[in-house]
Amino acid sequence: MAIKLKSVDYKATGGEGTDFMVTIGATLLNNVYEVYWAPKGVSMIPAVDLPARRAGDRTTTHFRVVTSAALTAGDTLSFLIFQA
Repeated sequence: MAIKLKSVDYKATGGEGTDFMVTIGATLLNNVYEVYWAPKGVSMIPAVDLPARRAGDRTTTHFRVVTSAALTAGDTLSFLIFQA
């Protein structure tokens, strides 16, 4: 079984608050995948949670991000999505 990888960079607007959705870009086969993150130019490194508990946390086109503090406009987070 091949593992599919997708990289997504998210550039903050500063208006997201601490709970927001990130668009994946291309539609995935289903909503069963893992997401890992890394800072890619941020003013402060927040704690980041990528929940997958409730309906809508992860879809084939979006995933939910919860941070310990609001991002500053221009901050960039990088996400790597793994799907088997």
